[in-house]
Amino acid sequence: LLRQMARTMGEELEVREYDRFSPLEAQERGLGGRGYGGVKSGDCVVAFSRKDIFQIKGQIERRSGHRCCVVYGALPPETRRQQARLFNDPDSGFDVLVASDAVGMGLNLNIRRVLFHRLEKWEGQGVVPLSASAAKQIAGRAGRRNSLYPEGLYATIDEDDLPTLRALLAEAPQPLGAAGLFPTFEQIELFAGLLPGEPLSRLLQRFSEECRLEGRYFLCHYEDLIKVAKVLDKFPELTLREQYNFCTAPVKTSCGKTMRVFHGYVAQYGEGEAVPVAVEVSEEVPRTALQLKEMETKHQILSLWFWLAQRFDNGLFADKEGAQVLLDRSIALLNLGLESYGRQEEKGHAGHRAGAEGRGKAGRAPGAGLGRRGRPSGGRAAGGRRAREKASAPRRGSPKPPKDVAPPALSPVEARA
Repeated sequence: LLRQMARTMGEELEVREYDRFSPLEAQERGLGGRGYGGVKSGDCVVAFSRKDIFQIKGQIERRSGHRCCVVYGALPPETRRQQARLFNDPDSGFDVLVASDAVGMGLNLNIRRVLFHRLEKWEGQGVVPLSASAAKQIAGRAGRRNSLYPEGLYATIDEDDLPTLRALLAEAPQPLGAAGLFPTFEQIELFAGLLPGEPLSRLLQRFSEECRLEGRYFLCHYEDLIKVAKVLDKFPELTLREQYNFCTAPVKTSCGKTMRVFHGYVAQYGEGEAVPVAVEVSEEVPRTALQLKEMETKHQILSLWFWLAQRFDNGLFADKEGAQVLLDRSIALLNLGLESYGRQEEKGHAGHRAGAEGRGKAGRAPGAGLGRRGRPSGGRAAGGRRAREKASAPRRGSPKPPKDVAPPALSPVEARA
């Protein structure tokens, strides 16, 4: 497919092939029948929903003595890199990682073993089996060259899933059959000339119905863009170019708050008024999974504002310095919130029966706060990865641990997040 695309564009394509330098082996009884109490230093548990990730993090920290970093797609890139640094630092006190498939995207990690929570994930409109290419990408993060571990291991939480995972990793890669295309502004402008007076949402719908693609190409999914275009239809004073730029903005259409703020941006821009960020970021550290999610949404809105400011250079997106302060603060608060998440939860569990679910409250990291421009200052988790090795050993007379996380029934929005 790539060769055909290169020929079509008159470009040269050079293909290089690489072999894995370190071995990657299956582990039959990954957790030794102990559930998440059996994780070890350097482990990475992979789950495919934000809800599962925080539930698993809580179980591991309550049952094993290890502390967990988390990585998933909704986190800002800066926060994902900070979580990776904590996990890689043997003296940070964080020696286990719980992550989504975002773990395979651009992060260098010292992973000894990858543990798959499930072998299915939400994909657009339903739950589908994990593909062979995704399984290879995720499992292959263990024992990378130049990491602390000379060989990598992989296992499944449900031992019955291991034969399926083995088969996925042994499967030959399937060649890509087609590539997606999306119309440029010039193509939409030309098409609009044939349908004068049509709103943008209708233009995009008609374009998808009328266009014909040659060979191994298909039209990219456009449903979310039509949702955004229906918002823009209410502002006929915008030019087609302005509508197209707004329509292609990185708006999370499944988030009601984001869509409301975006609607306000468009309305103020259409009136020729200055477009404020319209987001408040206090200095309070997020204490629960819900508060962390709210802070993630604020960061996404701030990133959206900056994206629009770069595309509309007419002075209406003016307060870039103030917006940058809020953006830096949101990242700093997310970093502090993730580092301290779970500590208050552990205290809450001390007075309850084993297995009771805490409310996920967490305090500010000791000595941690916000410095100039919202950046974190001070504070660090105590202990280290080496110290956790002894803590992971089972104790006599310990109460029976709670059962592992059962795969929850997720709404499309939760699963996508």
